[in-house]
Order: sequence, then structure tokens, then C-alpha cells
Amino acid sequence: MAAKKRFTILSGPSCVGKGPLVAALDHFHPDIKYAQIPVIKSRESRPKGPRPEEVGAWNNPDFFRSSQELLELSGNPQFLVGDCRGLPQAVDLDKVNKENAQLLFVEIYHTIGAQLVTSAFLRHRDVDIATVFVSPLGSDEIQDLRRAGVDVPLYLEQIMLHKQLVRARHQGMAIAGDARGRAADASSELKTAIAYSHVIVNHDGEGNPNWHRLASGAFTHEPEGDAGRAVLALVHILGGFAVTEAENWNGFTF
Repeated sequence: MAAKKRFTILSGPSCVGKGPLVAALDHFHPDIKYAQIPVIKSRESRPKGPRPEEVGAWNNPDFFRSSQELLELSGNPQFLVGDCRGLPQAVDLDKVNKENAQLLFVEIYHTIGAQLVTSAFLRHRDVDIATVFVSPLGSDEIQDLRRAGVDVPLYLEQIMLHKQLVRARHQGMAIAGDARGRAADASSELKTAIAYSHVIVNHDGEGNPNWHRLASGAFTHEPEGDAGRAVLALVHILGGFAVTEAENWNGFTF
């Protein structure tokens, strides 16, 4: 009997460190062979143009299309189309279906990921699903903040906005026009983390020195601190090993 396919779905707030996490996985752990399922994003979501790591994919329809083109895919059963902060994104289900790799991976906005997990498409296939959420705060921290009388959603928005500023400075780019909206969206995203099988707590957002990653995307050293622990957690999850570097928020309410 053929081994079941394993599909890992990764989500988390904007700038929490998902990009460098996946890049570090590829660079430092090339032995982990997986097929990454692309998410088709709208060009309108990048009003300042593509990020440095996206330049090569900017004109590839598997990665970027106009919002109108994405909305036109809604009636096509080959595509799962969802909303990401007011703009459409899509997954080509045919790519999932035809992929021969035993290990599949996708980094996706949480609402679209939820659609994918509960879709009839996956229910009708023999696939083991692992869901991974990257959070800028751990459950103990959130409880401590509440006990201290801190407005946690406002606190979260402020730290996520700071991460947006750090990333922009690191990449030498202007702060994104929707930075405040992305930061404010983090609270609604953390509320969904209870549904994920693994929550990786990572304080080292994009542009943090612990990634040891240049603005060009090149690494100068293996990630350290929370960044390093996040990479190790993802390695263990993808490898199907016991995961001691992540939390489970089942029963925890943000």
C-alpha cells in the first residue's frame, strides 16, 4: 500500500516571520524534500511592487495575477478562491491533485487555509493534514498580559506594526500603505490559532537580526534565538517527528 500523502498548511500574521522561516528551511535543510503548492496572490496586494524574494515570480500566473483575473476563477472548480484582507487569493487544486511528492506544503492566509482544510477536495483524498500557525506571542505571555490589565489586541497591533517597520527598514523599502491594517488584522488571526495542530511562537519577525538574512534574501549564518527554534519546529513537523518546540492552543482562547 502506498504511503499517505502529508500536507502541511502554514499560516500566521503578516510579518511574523513566515517568509524567512520557509527560506531558512530550504537553505539549511535541503534534505527535507517537499512540493510547495503556490498561492496565487493579487498584484494589487503589492502596491509598491514585489518584495525582493518575489521579483522572479511577479509575472508568473502561478504566483501573481490581477484581482479581476482571480475573481474570475471563482466559478472554476479547479481553483479555491478566498479573501485576504479585502483582496482575492487562489489555490490551484489541480496542482495539489497532480503533485507526486509525498510531502506537500503551502503557506496561506488563515481564512483560505480553513477553506482548504474543510474542502471536499481534500476530504475525498487520503491525505494527512498538519496545520501550523506562527504566533508573535505565546499563550503564557497572553495570559500574563491579561493579568497585568494590558489591552492585548492593542498591544498585539503595536508589536505587529513595529515588525512591519523593521521589515521595511531592513529591505530598504517604504512602509506598506496597508501596514496598519495588516497589524490590526493580527488579533482576528490569532483567534483562529485554536484550530491549528501546532502553534510556533516566534518573536523574531521579518528583518530581525536573529534570522541572519540580508535584504537580498541571502543567509549569512544559521538562524538563532526564536528564529532558530521556529525552523527546528517546522523541520520536526514536516518530518513527522515529536514536536517540543511548538504549543497547542486547543482549549485556549485569545
